[in-house]
Amino acid sequence: MNVADSPQNPAEMSERRRKSLGEGVYATIAGQIASGELPAGHLLPKEEELATEYGVSRTVLREALIRLRYEGQIETKRGIGNRVAGPPLARSEPMFEPAAPHSIADLQACFEYRMGVEPEIAALAAMRADRLDLTRIEAAAAALEQVLRSGELGAEQDIAFHTAITLASHNTYYIRTISAIAVPVEIGMKIAGTLAPSDPTARLQTTLDEHRAILQAIRDGNAEAARAAMRHHIESSMARVFTGAASTRQPSALQRDLRA
Repeated sequence: MNVADSPQNPAEMSERRRKSLGEGVYATIAGQIASGELPAGHLLPKEEELATEYGVSRTVLREALIRLRYEGQIETKRGIGNRVAGPPLARSEPMFEPAAPHSIADLQACFEYRMGVEPEIAALAAMRADRLDLTRIEAAAAALEQVLRSGELGAEQDIAFHTAITLASHNTYYIRTISAIAVPVEIGMKIAGTLAPSDPTARLQTTLDEHRAILQAIRDGNAEAARAAMRHHIESSMARVFTGAASTRQPSALQRDLRA
């Protein structure tokens, strides 16, 4: 047997232990939310305090919090911290093991996965979003714009925006599977945000325009426009990570799609 394939391989054992610890933290907090022990509006302790309480590293803790955030169980308020959002909207176990990126190839695979599902999620959201869904999406978009304009990365607010759209699809399968890629999605967003473009103001405006196009299409109930706008956004995000530039897709092509 190859040493690298052995269950006693130290790296493999460490990875399994990290996942087990993360699952434990996630299950504990999710259980407290479900039981009402942590009611809606309850402010969680600071991350360093939580890490100490659960006896885990900040990395393990953050992975659990990202998953809770992506499922809509907690929300992050700028300058306040992590707060319970209310009864969990999707308490079923994820359909596959939550993924953690280990390489650039993993991030690329995550973008490719998102390209395959998120445009369809946006299309369903455009067709099915009710007033509560729209209010949630609009609030997330406003919070994201405020954070971006302040000069911060806004990865958590960006995830909240995509989470709100996924919930508006009212498709349990999408909600459950998307939650499983919360960690690589946030890492990809942070990588894209920390790039140093020659014109950061232009990049900010481009990012805001992409989110506004998605929001408007969902408001209009235009499934094809929502699908096209989301696809363009993910294409552009992927290009910003891997090439440092916006998507090479011609704007005129997007405009034609949005008018469909």
